[in-house]
Amino acid sequence: MNNILIWGTGKLAGHFVENKCSAEIIGFIESQKTKDTFMQKPVSECTELLLRKSRGC
Repeated sequence: MNNILIWGTGKLAGHFVENKCSAEIIGFIESQKTKDTFMQKPVSECTELLLRKSRGC
């Protein structure tokens, strides 16, 4: 099973979680982070992810 991040924390994102898409949702991304979690998954700001990638995380 693939791990995925979903961009956004709106209705469509919630739909993926509620309908158990075929991948493991490991978190959500927001352009400007407005919450720490969404549907019991962590939320990251896009710049956080870019910094992690540049550090090799």
